[in-house]
Amino acid sequence: MKTADIIDKSCEITGLGPFPEASYHEGLDVLVDQINGCPAVTEKSLQVMEREMVASLRNRLRVEDYLLRHDEVLEQKIERPVFVFGIPRTGTTFTNHLLGADSNRRSLLNWEATQSVPPATSDTLYTDPRCIEKRAQQQKLLDDNPGLVLPHWEWADDPTECIFLLAQDFKALSWEARLPMPGYSKWILECDVTSAYEYHKKVLQVLQSKAPGIWNLKMPSHAIFVKTLKKIYPDARLIWTHRDPYQTFASSCSLNRFTQKMMGVDPDPLYIGDNAKCRLGAHLQGAMEGKKLFGDGAIYDIYYNDLMQDPIAEMKKLYGWLGDEFTPEIQNAMQQWIDSHPQNQFGKHNYSLAEFGESRESLAPIFGDYVKQYGFMH
Repeated sequence: MKTADIIDKSCEITGLGPFPEASYHEGLDVLVDQINGCPAVTEKSLQVMEREMVASLRNRLRVEDYLLRHDEVLEQKIERPVFVFGIPRTGTTFTNHLLGADSNRRSLLNWEATQSVPPATSDTLYTDPRCIEKRAQQQKLLDDNPGLVLPHWEWADDPTECIFLLAQDFKALSWEARLPMPGYSKWILECDVTSAYEYHKKVLQVLQSKAPGIWNLKMPSHAIFVKTLKKIYPDARLIWTHRDPYQTFASSCSLNRFTQKMMGVDPDPLYIGDNAKCRLGAHLQGAMEGKKLFGDGAIYDIYYNDLMQDPIAEMKKLYGWLGDEFTPEIQNAMQQWIDSHPQNQFGKHNYSLAEFGESRESLAPIFGDYVKQYGFMH
């Protein structure tokens, strides 16, 4: 695989670019180098990675081109966006969907994260042909694979993760989840992600130019990069979801194993477990440092068990902290979403720490201080 080939294919499809001054080149070079050096890579995984890299770059080129022709968009403000983050599998998706049920909020939708231009209008967010086509493709996947157990699923018109935007700068943990690439895993935790968040902001400016609103956003690994996030979005309102990390560790590893299997890779559970220690440890370290840096009350804490026991009560508390009105209409919309989305609707997942070569004792150096500070009596 060559970086030039990824760029050439993307340019050929779009008829644009390559925009040599754009920041995506750095991460793309690192990623291609790591894929080429990955012993576990298969023909299938190589093809899938190339397809996904081209797809990410394709949207990036279209966004860059759109901004050249509509540079006035960059003058728009992103006001008081809400960001949900935390260790994966701690309720970030559930929280994001509840907030997304509030029609007063503007969620980043699954389809528009990867097909951002031309931006949809407020009236066409859920009826745009691109949205309808993707949802039909998703339905066909489910119909063709009855009984498929999915650890994570979202429809084209569901709120999605910011990681799809950061991936278009090739600085995102979604890339390292697909293949065992320790070099990229180390690099993404240490590199300067400012350019990825700057691009993230540009996409939001493009999208809100036709469909405005106060943004509701989510990505677990915002926890790692929260200081950069606050640099780009100074008035961001931050929500940190908490859950017993010894439970979430095995769940997160299981998701990574599933992802690698789908890529055609034979997963090494010991590598997955070892890599997860670094990654999840970085989530906790970043968020805890952010709390110290930003001061008391700057980050709101939501506990998974409380949220699952009485989600409406927890949302009322959150809205009080946000300073947003919690109306009966909002409560009804959230309750309707809860009622129509039962847990484990795409299958129940079973996993254990031992499967990934870990135990509570081996993870204590990573999670001990966090558990001691926050506790999980909630």
